[in-house]
Amino acid sequence: MSEVPQVRLRTYRLARGAYLRGTGGELALRLPAYFGRRPWRVPMSEVGVVDLTSPRTALQKAGDVHAEPVVAPYLSTTGPLTRPTTLLLFTTPQRVPPLRLLAAIAPNSPLPFGYRASRSAEGGRLDGVLLRAADPGDAADRLVAAGAQRVDDPALWLREHRKRVTDPVRADAIALSEKRARATGTAAAALLILTLVTVQWASDHDGPNWLWLIAAIAGTTTAALTLLATRAQRRARKAGST
Repeated sequence: MSEVPQVRLRTYRLARGAYLRGTGGELALRLPAYFGRRPWRVPMSEVGVVDLTSPRTALQKAGDVHAEPVVAPYLSTTGPLTRPTTLLLFTTPQRVPPLRLLAAIAPNSPLPFGYRASRSAEGGRLDGVLLRAADPGDAADRLVAAGAQRVDDPALWLREHRKRVTDPVRADAIALSEKRARATGTAAAALLILTLVTVQWASDHDGPNWLWLIAAIAGTTTAALTLLATRAQRRARKAGST
């Protein structure tokens, strides 16, 4: 194994200083927008790396339902509407460093836990993370040279490293519950955008009272839908573990 010189991630101004580095059998991920100056350290033996831009990478879904949701969010360093280039998978879920407050309360946060949960005794854990590398092929090669496993078929890799639900009835129920949770979350995100746009327009144009009422209703509905999505995901998780 060799040490990994700093692997640069594509960044915007607010995310400057984000990088990957491997040394001493350990991968250090520095993501200031999410974890501040503290690097996230993961044993290199736990890391599988997927180059999402490589033609040999199989990206089709296997259709498996896992007993625990596989959580590998896109920790964007250039903007949420950009595409990730690199997927890091962990053999076992890895605890993240304490979240920054701004990252925890951001309405578009991709993380399934918040500020307090990341600082609790149990902490927040992820099965992997999506990133946007400046040179995806070079990043994958460097990490593999340092001891990470190259993964060309993420679905097959997960089948080997995560418990699946084999009962077809339970699997269908969990899949349906998660689908509903995603739909509810999408609706909440759309309503949040509508609320922000409405509030901004009303503020700039001295909008009528009924417009503020619409904004208040939309905001309340957003909070309710977010809560429903969270509860639906928890029900799916509970169903998979029984």
